[in-house]
Amino acid sequence: MCRICKEARVRGIPYYRTGPSLYVPEENILFDVPEEVRGQLNREGIGHVEHVFISHWHPDHTMGIRILEQMNYSFGLKPVRKSMLYISKETADNLKNQLLPSFIPLYERRRIVEVRNIREGETIKFGELEVTPYTLPKSETFLYRLSDGNKVAVYAPCDIRNFPVKECLMQPDVFVLHLGYFRELVPPGIGLGEDSFDDNLQTIRKLGPKKIIFTHIEEVWGRSYDDYKEMEKQLRDFNVEFAYDGMRIKI
Repeated sequence: MCRICKEARVRGIPYYRTGPSLYVPEENILFDVPEEVRGQLNREGIGHVEHVFISHWHPDHTMGIRILEQMNYSFGLKPVRKSMLYISKETADNLKNQLLPSFIPLYERRRIVEVRNIREGETIKFGELEVTPYTLPKSETFLYRLSDGNKVAVYAPCDIRNFPVKECLMQPDVFVLHLGYFRELVPPGIGLGEDSFDDNLQTIRKLGPKKIIFTHIEEVWGRSYDDYKEMEKQLRDFNVEFAYDGMRIKI
């Protein structure tokens, strides 16, 4: 057992980190369903989610999709509930062909989800909140721009390669992004297919966000909550925080 894993099991939150997801309580929106999402929602007292966005097909973002059945299907004992599932056609096809061929069609037949295929640049409105997906270069992964007309958050939890520097993504109030890998920990000649932590810092300099939160933090990097708190001090000029389970983000 690695040191980071052992410490997390003993000390719990904030040392303990599960899969990447984001919940917006004001509009009851969940972004991504990692394997541990059931425990995450139970911990926060969230009994039903009306809107679910899937960023891409990878297992650590989709393998908790059965939570939609657990929340909504009643086996005829009471009326079923429904969640809206927002997903690109490409991601839906990837799930069908590579990972979860039966789940979404099954949930559609049981009428516990309604699928809406969304496209890059298409804005979905929830009251005053607007959610707009953009595709990350060299992938089919969505990042999301969230805005209520006054504040802007950009959420890019995974698969960052050559982050798109678009005018609409410049200077957000909060930028939540994939941590990336640490070059000094990766043996020469091994390519990980995503931007490094240093690459992400260069992206941050270009975008000029007011606050940065790194998420999707892997234990393989061998750094604990305390280590990342020390890094926050070193990155004070960037106004950086490192995410942990149950973290609250206020804009």
